[in-house]
Amino acid sequence: MLDGISLEMATGELVAILGPSGCGKSSLLALIPGLIVPDSGTVHVGGHPPNTDGSRPSIGMVFQDPVLFEWRTAYANVSLPLEIEHGERQFKEKRGELHERVESALAKVGLTGFEDSFPHELSGGMKARVAIARALVTSPEVIIMDEPFASLDDISRGALNFRLLAIKRKTDAAMVFVTHSINEAVLLADRVLMLSRRPARVVLDIRVKFDDVERNESLSETPRFVEYARRLRLSLKEASA
Repeated sequence: MLDGISLEMATGELVAILGPSGCGKSSLLALIPGLIVPDSGTVHVGGHPPNTDGSRPSIGMVFQDPVLFEWRTAYANVSLPLEIEHGERQFKEKRGELHERVESALAKVGLTGFEDSFPHELSGGMKARVAIARALVTSPEVIIMDEPFASLDDISRGALNFRLLAIKRKTDAAMVFVTHSINEAVLLADRVLMLSRRPARVVLDIRVKFDDVERNESLSETPRFVEYARRLRLSLKEASA
């Protein structure tokens, strides 16, 4: 249950959402593409409500489970949104153009050379990369990510965090990123929203700025990073009470 939540995002902005378990973070994400309908209030993306005549901007989605089809290669999993969008016949007719889009999406996540690999041949981190590439292939204006790295080991998760930062620098897509990791939120986000227990409301909305400091492996050792993390830990403790 959500209570009076208002969220505005700018082009290219990454907003991380934190909050107690079960507070409604995933429900908030589901409202954006119209997977669930709010009891009151409205949701607009690019000035358009859900389920309109197609003028609404495209939305890419990445979940904690990559949700890959085991019988399709990495290439075929990434190309699926284009096949659905254009239809099988048109997809084949435009195969040259669309092939470049699939290859580009795979390259952005570092999977060039793994196009013909099936999911059972890929590591957990590589499966997550396929899921991200699938979200990127339609050049969406909004990307929704629901704890996409939560099931990965620390090394794989760290590598994908920096991969996502590199992708973010090359796209204008707005990103909404749900996580339970305060450090991950501070590393990735332009803004962090803290939600309270149900009925969830926004109890903290802070902008994360590091000026000229590069967001790299040593960022977590800087005083500003430590202060952001301290503030969010305190807010999470209060939100969970």
